[in-house]
Amino acid sequence: MRKEYDFSKGRRNPYVKASKGKTRITIRVDDDILAWFRDRVNELDLRFSKVLRFRNVRTKISLDMYNALNNSSLVAVNSTYGPAWQHPASDNAVGGVDPILPGRLVQFGGRITF
Repeated sequence: MRKEYDFSKGRRNPYVKASKGKTRITIRVDDDILAWFRDRVNELDLRFSKVLRFRNVRTKISLDMYNALNNSSLVAVNSTYGPAWQHPASDNAVGGVDPILPGRLVQFGGRITF
């Protein structure tokens, strides 16, 4: 290897066009932040459905279960330095989302076609 390299005649990758008004940057993220995002991946939603036929009537019944494992991962963390720093961030006062993944939710549904 050389001690120094000359990149003055180098050029950007000609195959990947950069979007106008956007700059590519590298961000180093701590392992605990990555673990926080990976927890969000473990959400499991299920759907069970059955089609019943009787003469000319077709009925479909279904059961949906959201967050079946009842995971309670954080969805948003306050990143502004202050007394609430790194606590669950919530903007529910203005109609925003809850900072913690909602609990298990079960929904029943049906459809009749004739």
